[in-house]
Amino acid sequence: MRRTLVRELGQCTSAKWITLLGYLALASATKLNLNAFRIQDPSASIFSNNPSQSTNLNITIGIGQTGQRLRFTLEENFDLSPWHTSIRYLDSNGVSHEANQSPSLYPLIARGSVLIQTSTDGTWSDVGWARIAVIEQKESPLFDGIFTIESITYEIHLETSDEEPTGMVAHRIEQANSLDDQPSLYSTCASPSNNLMNGKRQEWNAWGDDVTETIGSTNGCPSTRQIAYIGVATDCAYTASFNSTDDAHRHILNVINTASVRGMQPVLKET
Repeated sequence: MRRTLVRELGQCTSAKWITLLGYLALASATKLNLNAFRIQDPSASIFSNNPSQSTNLNITIGIGQTGQRLRFTLEENFDLSPWHTSIRYLDSNGVSHEANQSPSLYPLIARGSVLIQTSTDGTWSDVGWARIAVIEQKESPLFDGIFTIESITYEIHLETSDEEPTGMVAHRIEQANSLDDQPSLYSTCASPSNNLMNGKRQEWNAWGDDVTETIGSTNGCPSTRQIAYIGVATDCAYTASFNSTDDAHRHILNVINTASVRGMQPVLKET
């Protein structure tokens, strides 16, 4: 009896140690504190590519020389597809003309989550969100955008040679603004004032009425999806700060795609 009890206690202790080691491995995997890293060996798996429906895809990358890997699990933001957006230019007389752009040259604007692979058992854990513009949809994709690993936000920049992309580097968002004259995606997203972000929703009331009794009620809310049409105008100086008009166009789409995350943050913090 005593030997059986000791053996069972030993098994329980071993199981606890295995569980503890698993937690420690996961913690060490997610707590990356890199200012920048080169994106290594990107690979993509596209699950659907039908023009009539959104595209789902996984992009897996290596994190510099750390030996760890990230996976972006993404779905196309269909509202920012070439069938729902257009580009117009003003000529010297102020007349607006629509630019002809082939859908095949249009970047895939996608959103989703970020997973990191643990080094112990190879499982994937959710560690953040991603807003990505896929420039080249192929087995080794080319893309830029923004993503998070836990509380750390990174922005992906293209490396170029003779104006041709040669690779990708991810920089912490604090570092991104000093890279060049182009604005950071995260910093250019409009955000509410500090007073609004720091206050509770029931304390903010632009109409002066007491709405605390209606919190949580869906009465009067639309029952179908509502679409907001957004127009963005740029001047020549802004467009000239990019290598091409396509780069400027993709940057604007990235900003709009990322703005949905920025706008949700105050609500997420309250809950």
